[in-house]
Amino acid sequence: MDLEPLHTRLTQSIGGHDWWRADGPLEVITGAMLTQQTTWGSVEVAIRNLKERELMNLEGLASAPLKVLEECVRPTGFYRVKATRLQTMARHILHRHGSLSEFLSTEGTRLRQSLLSMSGVGLETADSILLYAVGLPFLVVDTYTRRIMERLGMALPRDYEEARRRLEEALPRGVESYREFHALMVELGKQYCRPRPRCAPCPLLDLCPHGMKVVRGNG
Repeated sequence: MDLEPLHTRLTQSIGGHDWWRADGPLEVITGAMLTQQTTWGSVEVAIRNLKERELMNLEGLASAPLKVLEECVRPTGFYRVKATRLQTMARHILHRHGSLSEFLSTEGTRLRQSLLSMSGVGLETADSILLYAVGLPFLVVDTYTRRIMERLGMALPRDYEEARRRLEEALPRGVESYREFHALMVELGKQYCRPRPRCAPCPLLDLCPHGMKVVRGNG
């Protein structure tokens, strides 16, 4: 898998996006858990609600009445489940580690396993937290990435871990490299490679068999 032409083209055309801005690691963890099955705009509203209630801290999330948390995260959908998961996450960290900093200082593989043991934290969510909140080199394989790779003729294995390993092997290893690649996939997926793609203006059109087929068909 040769990602260099793709990476170079995207960096030149849509690079430089710092798309995940957060006030600290807890906000990244919260955002990663809330963004499931919703839009990022809805997550931003929920995080703002938590901040206004002074609940964007482990102690607040752990002790707040569930009804209050539910009201804060209601914009993200499935708010009862998500509120419970946030509270469980906060209590898990406090009871087992005492503080967020102690939790995040856990060795990478063990930290990943601890995250995966939490309700609502799957592989993609765990790797998002590790990459963006902790600064560890775990590449995130999301829906955007899978869709783009498939359309480019480089379909990833269905198994998440194998897909992640394959992409990591094709990229320079490191947190900044993985963040940049993931951000480029997100931006390309949002702007062009949608479920109903905008192929004609896509910067990867000449590298994409699917896009060329769509454009020729529309012609």
